[in-house]
Amino acid sequence: MTRKHGRILSAVLIALTLALAIALPITSAENTEKIDVSGILNNETDTSLTGTPFTGVVNSVKESVVGINNYQNYNYSRNRSFSSGREQTEQLASTGSGVVFYEGYVLTNYHVVENAARVTVSTISGDEEIPGEVVAYDESIDIAIVYAGDLHAPYVRLGDSDRMQVGEWAICIGNPL
Repeated sequence: MTRKHGRILSAVLIALTLALAIALPITSAENTEKIDVSGILNNETDTSLTGTPFTGVVNSVKESVVGINNYQNYNYSRNRSFSSGREQTEQLASTGSGVVFYEGYVLTNYHVVENAARVTVSTISGDEEIPGEVVAYDESIDIAIVYAGDLHAPYVRLGDSDRMQVGEWAICIGNPL
């Protein structure tokens, strides 16, 4: 290491040490009393001052966002000999998200459902997995449609992309995990 690099490293280490010393409060057994901050905290936030057009859009469609679970079959062997004892098991291979665009129909990406032996749909609460079926896809544009007949979630109204103009805002909403 050159002298120049050594000086730079020393300066960085000193700066980090000072930053940590300032950021981490020193606590002792005598200094553990709680401070009443109720007079300085305002828990009554005026949401008209904090909301944006984006939060309004998200709130209007968030119940339509769903999780997509891709289960695939895997072959394995119980012993070291691959010629005998081969079995198959199903495992969760990947997850992604989608949006309900009609009663029970979910728009998602093809890569989310690719090679799936079984697909399920989870609502935003994640309490249950609803059986789904890939009913259409186009690998070249990475799009797929999953139908989940037992899915009861509101659906969004899709816009007309031909009416969009360059410079307009676009919002992607998803919940892959």
